[in-house]
Amino acid sequence: MSCRFPPDFKRGVATAAYQTEGALDADGCTPSVWDTFSTDGANVADGSTAAIGTDSYHRYGEDVALIQDGGMNAYRFSIAWSRIMPDGAGPMSPKVLITENGCSDAFGKTAPAIQDDSFRIDYLHRHLQVVKAAMEAGSPIGGYFARSLIDNWEWDHGFTSKFGLVSQAGRGGTRAPKDSYTWFKALAESGMLAVSE
Repeated sequence: MSCRFPPDFKRGVATAAYQTEGALDADGCTPSVWDTFSTDGANVADGSTAAIGTDSYHRYGEDVALIQDGGMNAYRFSIAWSRIMPDGAGPMSPKVLITENGCSDAFGKTAPAIQDDSFRIDYLHRHLQVVKAAMEAGSPIGGYFARSLIDNWEWDHGFTSKFGLVSQAGRGGTRAPKDSYTWFKALAESGMLAVSE
């Protein structure tokens, strides 16, 4: 048995600026509190920083290609505030909050990402069943964003936790879609979700 999401339901991925952008000193970007946090040496499990991240600042074309190839119709991303307002002053626009979630490989692993990530597929599948049930009960849910597109730098875990539908070898390395990317692509293209009894 399966259910179908409405044609206008947004199916996409989400990323966060500091975790993915890299290029921390490019084009007028100034240091943020996260720069201070990550360069302290004692705050991040693997001692890494987000200086490169997934290098989405320079590799955004590859990011967009992965989203298009994945049949997704939405992308929630952010740009570092310290890039937009380098001196920390100026008018701020009203912020719109978008809820997203994701599932990481086991924390603390420095090993390569798990490509056969059936645990992530199960997590996404169960979550989307609840989303669909909430919609059928009248909740005005217009979309879902899987976090994250690519394995990225994760705050105090550094590169030891991997949330992405796409793996990235090392900092700035080769990207490879995981099984969850293929699963989410099928959902994004068809709008169909198998329903567990």
